[in-house]
Amino acid sequence: MTSSSSTSDDNEEKAKQIAQSMKADVAALSELLSKETLDESGEASIEELLARLENADGVAKGVENKLDALLGNLDSLLDALETTAETEPAQAAEKKQKPDEA
Repeated sequence: MTSSSSTSDDNEEKAKQIAQSMKADVAALSELLSKETLDESGEASIEELLARLENADGVAKGVENKLDALLGNLDSLLDALETTAETEPAQAAEKKQKPDEA
C-alpha cells in the first residue's frame, strides 16, 4: 500500500467517524430544542430554557469543530490525490522511456 493510499484510507475512516458523531450530535441538539418542559403554572421555566439553549450551543460548537476537522481531512485527502495525480504520469513516462528489465 502506498503512502497516499494509506493517507486516503485514514482520512476516509476519520470522515466516517466524524459523520457518525455529527449525526448523534444533531439528534441530541434536536432533542434539546424540541423538549417542552412546563412548570406548575403551565409556562416554560426561564432557567430551563436558558440551560437548554446553553446545552444546544455547546452541541452546535462541537458540531462546528467536527465539521472543521472533516474539512481539514478533506483538504489532506485532496492534497494526497493531487500529489498522486502529479507523480503517476511522470512515473508512467519514465517507464516508457526505459526498457523493461526483467
